Amino acid sequence: MPGRPDIRSILVLGPGPAASGPAAGFDTAVQQGCLALRAEGYRVVLAHPDPATAMTDPRTADATYPEPVTPGCVERVVARERPHALLAALGGPAAVGTAIALHDDGTLERHGVELIGTRPEAVARARDPERFARTVAAARQRAGMPRRPPPRSLAGWRRYDLELLQDRHGTVAVASTAEHPDPAGHAPGRTVTVFPATTLTPRAFRELRELAAAVARAADGGPGACTVRFAVHPADGRIEVTGLTHGVSASSTTACVVTGLPFARIAARLAVGRPLDAPRDTGPPRPHTVAVRIASRRPPAADGTPAPAAEATGLGHGVPDALRAAVRSAGQLPADDRSAAAPPRRVAAELAAGRPLDATLLRTAKRLGFSDARIAELRGLREESVREVRRSLGVRARFRPVRPGAACGFMSYGVEPADGSPGAGSTALAPPGTASSATTSYATTPTGPGPAAIGRIAPRRAGPAVIVLGAGAEPAPGTREFTHSCRQALSAVTAAGHRAVLVDSAPHPAGTADRHYVAPLTVEDVLEVVHAERLTGPVAGVLAQFGGPAAVALGRALARHGVPVLGTPPATPHRDAAPDGGARVGVDALYDGVQLYLGAVTEGVEGPGAACVSPPVTLGRRDIERVRAATAAIARAHGVRGLLAVAFTLRAGRLRTVGVHPGASRTVPFATKAAAVPLAGAAARIALGATVAALRAEGLLPERGDAGTPPPYGRIAVWTGEAMGFGAVLGTAYGQARTAAGTPLPTRGRALLSVAGHDHRALVLPARALAAHGFTLLAPAATAAVLRRNGVPVTPVLPDPGLIRDGRVDLLLSTAPGALRAAATARAVPYCADVDAFATTVQAIVDADLSPPTAHPLPRPAPPAPRPAEVVDAGRGGSRQRLDGPSPGPAGGTWRPGAAR
Repeated sequence: MPGRPDIRSILVLGPGPAASGPAAGFDTAVQQGCLALRAEGYRVVLAHPDPATAMTDPRTADATYPEPVTPGCVERVVARERPHALLAALGGPAAVGTAIALHDDGTLERHGVELIGTRPEAVARARDPERFARTVAAARQRAGMPRRPPPRSLAGWRRYDLELLQDRHGTVAVASTAEHPDPAGHAPGRTVTVFPATTLTPRAFRELRELAAAVARAADGGPGACTVRFAVHPADGRIEVTGLTHGVSASSTTACVVTGLPFARIAARLAVGRPLDAPRDTGPPRPHTVAVRIASRRPPAADGTPAPAAEATGLGHGVPDALRAAVRSAGQLPADDRSAAAPPRRVAAELAAGRPLDATLLRTAKRLGFSDARIAELRGLREESVREVRRSLGVRARFRPVRPGAACGFMSYGVEPADGSPGAGSTALAPPGTASSATTSYATTPTGPGPAAIGRIAPRRAGPAVIVLGAGAEPAPGTREFTHSCRQALSAVTAAGHRAVLVDSAPHPAGTADRHYVAPLTVEDVLEVVHAERLTGPVAGVLAQFGGPAAVALGRALARHGVPVLGTPPATPHRDAAPDGGARVGVDALYDGVQLYLGAVTEGVEGPGAACVSPPVTLGRRDIERVRAATAAIARAHGVRGLLAVAFTLRAGRLRTVGVHPGASRTVPFATKAAAVPLAGAAARIALGATVAALRAEGLLPERGDAGTPPPYGRIAVWTGEAMGFGAVLGTAYGQARTAAGTPLPTRGRALLSVAGHDHRALVLPARALAAHGFTLLAPAATAAVLRRNGVPVTPVLPDPGLIRDGRVDLLLSTAPGALRAAATARAVPYCADVDAFATTVQAIVDADLSPPTAHPLPRPAPPAPRPAEVVDAGRGGSRQRLDGPSPGPAGGTWRPGAAR
């Protein structure tokens, strides 16, 4: 039975829009927490607006609301669902802040909802410096540590994080550790994090552990998770507590990959009353694998929009190996980051000096991170020549699991560690079904809370391996969306009976694939993966159409080296042309060589590449049929087998093709969630030989119809590139999506309109509607004159950024990048970059009064067609059992961390 029988329904909050970079860890945490709660028997409701996330997949929650994670929007979900409890501790700061606001304004009390996983008073104490100082003082006294005056500066101190788990009885355990090698106060613009901490002495670890537990108890955050941050003086070992965060951290996913501890699952179960085992008295962690994550800030865009951090993660036997792997995984890191992990100059000099390329030199160079291309450059040879010599000498990379039996690992040319750690040696992959090639759901960890149970070891599927090329490192455009498509494709590959293998430079949570290689997406690295997989059994080929344009290009290069590329032929070209105005139409389609399935037909409602709406609001049935016919002709011409993305413009009745991209586009997750059709999964099945008709019969695709035949009165969905919104009309859906993306639109105020002369004609109507709605319009003299001649009230002003900085502008239209947009970004003032976006924004502002938004869950996929159940004979006296149904599990009892209940 559930740990809290008085709770039957739990609302879980996601992290908000654009959960990329470190925040992507919250996506995994929320998904794993929801699955754990459903396994406990609770009804789980999720609120999160980003479709390109694993947490919004249908299996995660019983109902998923694509609502902004703001107090007003979450209250609508609460009013509709009437949950017994609210869990925000898995979703990061935005989720916790929203939950605290709902508690403070009395919303939760009015609806009878209990906040679990964290306590508002504890969060308030952690955020207030004076109250937090008193909490730390009480913790020091409880831990028997002397109280000292705080130092004037922490520059040069070492920084550590301890992630803790706490149950309702006050039992506290260290789940993971992290270390920040850059001294506090230095290395501006760059952060380096090592999982787990590797420089802690046994004494220092015990002191941090005891003080962290005391801080957690003194903070009184309740059952769940928290992170305590420390600074340690490198000379005398003095310890300062620098911060406390309640809830799961963004780094929990990376730590989980290294340690094997299902951190978010445990935290969710603790929040509903499950107890922890008593923690063991262990020393500092001695992991099989170290993970290093590098994040470097990039300069903002011309309009002031902050650029996402360039981020990469590497795995290795030690910090140097992992650091080099991280640098190789992301070519966009600055030069200083590259030099931090540069291969030794001595080896580079030996390679350049003409020393014979024997096995010893090549193995040393490869172990230190020299690529074949770099060796070729130093020697003045072709890359292929170096690769041929290396292979002839038997210098090949081998798979190293992060833990014994783990599915996730990395490729290494290194020798076995000095401590002889099992699972980290230089052994090749074993054939399917043997012990070393088995998957382990969870593994034990020396920093875990008690003896974590080892998961059931299951043999791998015997079918040929299918290798999926991932989306690569952040912040390449579309990384989140392409990663979502890759995960869905892996699930389809598994369902088809193949061994699912993923190659990606970012670690993914357990269960994503049968084998996951954390490796740079280069020709050299993927060829080594193919070689390693062929040692275990047949390899059907690679799927390149889900990881974005870079993966498609990599697939073409692999085909030249004799690697089979499944689905669309790798030589299919891209065709792009400049838009010529008119309606911008996007298509995501499936094609099996005979039949076309329109997965999505979208229409742009802002500038090129910006927000889009589905179904299109200005296209008629005849227009859509023309789009269908043109897409089918393109698919036939290019031999598409799987996904195809096409961009059209429709102007004065003329349909023009402006872009053809074989494979997944950024809009595939949006289309998948809006229509409840797994487009990427269906495309993977088609690439493996299935047909559209067969997938309809299975129930993976609708029995009839597609996106070209939408229901006449369905809801409208809008995607901004970061979040989605639904509504009965375009304006409502667009307003919801803008709010979810963190840029809510004002309902009244002042609007500054700064456009070029050729935009004056298109500006008149939306400006008149905005003025009629009560806005005061401000514009430069030339624009103001045009608007006044057309009867629009407006005040002439100079387009001065100071108006925005002083808070005298609530909405900006600026068609040219520059100081106005930068000021709007700094002041969090919503702005429009073109007149189309302004017209849609005005419609959203007006529709907010006429058609208020309501909370509706995402549609659920139709249940698959019934298939005959396989049966087995249990033997004499036994019963015949179904193999396609769930097996009963244990009820009640004490749950142990790491053991599936």
